[in-house]
Amino acid sequence: GTFRFRNGTATHLDVAGNGDISFYEDTGTTSKFFWDASAERLGLGTSSPSAMIDLSKSGTGDYSTIRFSNTGASGKRYEIGLGGNTSSAGYSNNLYFYDSTASALRMVLDSSGNVLVGKTSATIATAGVELRGNGQLFATQDANYPLLLNRLTSDGDIAVFRKDGTTVGSIGANGGDLYIGTGDT
Repeated sequence: GTFRFRNGTATHLDVAGNGDISFYEDTGTTSKFFWDASAERLGLGTSSPSAMIDLSKSGTGDYSTIRFSNTGASGKRYEIGLGGNTSSAGYSNNLYFYDSTASALRMVLDSSGNVLVGKTSATIATAGVELRGNGQLFATQDANYPLLLNRLTSDGDIAVFRKDGTTVGSIGANGGDLYIGTGDT
């Protein structure tokens, strides 16, 4: 049997005999929170979850978002989400990490496989860091240096350059001086 809670003709809750549980939206026509007992899966926005937790949003400008909040002294709030295809500010069809407390986008994994930190588009002209899916790394900074390398304790290589896995040169420190070298110097 099924236990059903209704208000007039609108269904608000179904508990099926097999253990499935459905909570419906305000009109009582569409299940928006669904527990699939046999598959042990939870669907939010879908009644056929395909993963342990499945978030689904069907509108083109909508976001599927998970919010993490710390109500303690720090009071921080962060979101992880997937932007709809008409979303703005670099969210469109991208996985994003957003600092709700500071109202700032922190990181984007775009649909091309690029990781963007502090920026919303893969371009060298915008400040931030991007790691492209093809292995390229870009760092752009406005009015400051974009790369800082620091070797602690001992002299030696700070940066090593390779071609096809073979070292072809390096930049390092020796006795407080900078050196630039290759394998034959």
